[in-house]
Amino acid sequence: AAAAAAAAPAADADAAADEDAESKCPICKFMQAGPCGKEHKDWQACRGEAKRVGVEFVQHCSQTFRTFFGCMLDHQEYYQPFLEAFHVDVDKSQEAIDMGKEREQQDHQRQQQQQRQQQ
Repeated sequence: AAAAAAAAPAADADAAADEDAESKCPICKFMQAGPCGKEHKDWQACRGEAKRVGVEFVQHCSQTFRTFFGCMLDHQEYYQPFLEAFHVDVDKSQEAIDMGKEREQQDHQRQQQQQRQQQ
């Protein structure tokens, strides 16, 4: 119990440090001020969660990032400076997101079929 109590303040301190860094981050401010601000916050929160539980955020937050990135592609008029700065190929990125969604749907259908077969 004492170890858990000692870990809690450290986790709280990490979360506070992440929030402080995010509040000073000009890119974060730009992202959150736009039409995809909620999606950006969700992705940032997922990254923080991954860090707290000790897992790789790239894998852990892939769906959250796809949602955020897809939103940016839907709102290119606002996010164009960011997309250009990182040399994002919008067409290829949209294709990749669409393929990811298609794979997820196929996986979901496969899982449903397996569940039906088990019944």
